[in-house]
Amino acid sequence: MIAEENIYGLTLLIRGHIESTAIMGYLCDRIRAFMNGSVPFERVIFDIAHALMGVKHVMFKEKPDPVNIMTAIEKADRYFERKAGSSGQGMLADCYAWLSDFAHPNFLSGGSALKLNRSLGRLEFRHGFGLSEEEIGHLGYLNISAALFIMFFNDLTEMVPSAFPVGLSPDI
Repeated sequence: MIAEENIYGLTLLIRGHIESTAIMGYLCDRIRAFMNGSVPFERVIFDIAHALMGVKHVMFKEKPDPVNIMTAIEKADRYFERKAGSSGQGMLADCYAWLSDFAHPNFLSGGSALKLNRSLGRLEFRHGFGLSEEEIGHLGYLNISAALFIMFFNDLTEMVPSAFPVGLSPDI
């Protein structure tokens, strides 16, 4: 998307990365809550199953519902804020809100994804017209998401063996 200078596609990809990062943070939050004793084993297993196997499509009607992405973002932000010793930042929520506004069909996305070709009297996808400084700034959201993803991944790598030292029973 960068090579094609397609800010709309790039924004959608970054937004998807933030969603994946949020699920990692959600898992950290839920496992930490279990380790602290505020969530029982059955609940943390339920939450993990929904985060990893949840799906909405009718083709999978017997599978669990997915975790709502806004819930995942809230829990990921909470986990990060507690770890960082800050409160109320809502960094992932803020990034996601901007990217969502940009990605939905509206003035922001239309103005960036399309250009008016007056000579042909039509709108055209704006590929290969260069990215503005503001549009290049969207990569900052990817930088934030990637750094948090790595932190969440590393934390999960440490937490899971401590939280579940004998593994998870296949009967659950």
